[in-house]
Amino acid sequence: MNHWGVRLNRYRDLAVLIAKSPCGDQFLGQVKVASTGWQRLMGWRNRGLCLGVWLIPCNSIHTFGMRESIDLLWLNRDRQLIAIDCAVRPASCRYRHDAYSVIELPAGVLAGHGFTKYYKDAIT
Repeated sequence: MNHWGVRLNRYRDLAVLIAKSPCGDQFLGQVKVASTGWQRLMGWRNRGLCLGVWLIPCNSIHTFGMRESIDLLWLNRDRQLIAIDCAVRPASCRYRHDAYSVIELPAGVLAGHGFTKYYKDAIT
């Protein structure tokens, strides 16, 4: 059984992203909350100094116009981790019918914190 997940503590337009693992909780960083149509449209460009952006509600993303790859954390309505995508390249699309929101992070963040090791075969 896989015990990895995430916890988000939201404070208006910012959220603290915490990784939950069998070894304990680990702070990943602060993410910008994009909950309006304009904020979601701006997406990655709107994150400022934050580690990433949390698009809510959102079940599909594109990386057209981006220069770097990103990691994705897909969440359901209960903010439970349902899937991850690592190193999504520019000029591509991703869609999850069962997702309610998605967190975009710089490529390598998930691998650096052990997510890919535990989710490689368990979640697509």
